[in-house]
Amino acid sequence: MVARRPILSLVLVALASLAAVSKLAFVTSPLQSDSSSSRRAGLLAAIAAVGVGPAVLPDSPAFAAPSGPPPSLQVTGAPERRAAMAGIWTIVPGKELNQRAVYKRDGEDYYLMVNDCGGFQVSDSITGECKGFATEKKGAWTVDGVYLKDFKLKPVKKNYVAAASPEESSGFGFPSFSFNLPKNPTEP
Repeated sequence: MVARRPILSLVLVALASLAAVSKLAFVTSPLQSDSSSSRRAGLLAAIAAVGVGPAVLPDSPAFAAPSGPPPSLQVTGAPERRAAMAGIWTIVPGKELNQRAVYKRDGEDYYLMVNDCGGFQVSDSITGECKGFATEKKGAWTVDGVYLKDFKLKPVKKNYVAAASPEESSGFGFPSFSFNLPKNPTEP
């Protein structure tokens, strides 16, 4: 698609030029201002303008990336011995270490931070010392000295709400809601 973009731009510019020239080709008398040729020329100009608009705009995302750290992270692939690491981690408000946010595992006393060595680590306390039981170097995680290929850490989407238990989940990652409508007072 990247290689086609310059060609597409040229085609759209040519269409815009054609529309501008066609407007001159459909010159009508002042008495005949509501002719079909006038409407046709206007339509061609509008189509060309709409087509050229995206071609001249710079490549940019539709929405700007959010600033700051994500409020929550999700860890997957934790080893059985440290299974409590798996799950949702929430940012600790007002707490930073090495100019980066600190996260705490929801319901556990595990903290995720950037250590003094410049890598991520998980520890039982908030410390910059490079001695966490789980450490990351160049994207590779080791937990208790063992390399884990499937250990993943990723931001949780803003609209995602983790269910407290499987019974509360609808099966699609969203909590299920139920309510009872009040009875009609006119019914017996």
